[in-house]
Amino acid sequence: CGGWSMAAGHKSSQLQVYQRGISTRLAFPLLAEARALLEAIKWAITKKITWLSLFTDCKVLVDSCAQKYCSDCEVDVVIQDILMLSYAFHFFCVTKVNRVLVEPAHKLARFVISLSYG
Repeated sequence: CGGWSMAAGHKSSQLQVYQRGISTRLAFPLLAEARALLEAIKWAITKKITWLSLFTDCKVLVDSCAQKYCSDCEVDVVIQDILMLSYAFHFFCVTKVNRVLVEPAHKLARFVISLSYG
């Protein structure tokens, strides 16, 4: 299970925060982080967002995106989807940040787990 939070806006408007949870139980955290990132990208595309900066506390995910490869084949499939969809944006960046900055997404993921799996 994973979740994501995003702040988005246009030059003339305030930033708005969007959040979603993914209710699929995944085998390990890296796959959950990658899937959450992919879902955030797909959502941004549907909202016609063209400049996208994504933040995660998962260094392995950031490194895998930068290297365009992950040694775990299941995660690598998701990484390749992320990279393919990244071309939909004029600007796209995935940055490693301190966990405190992405805590809302982690809280959302825990909440979705509690609803889905009691």
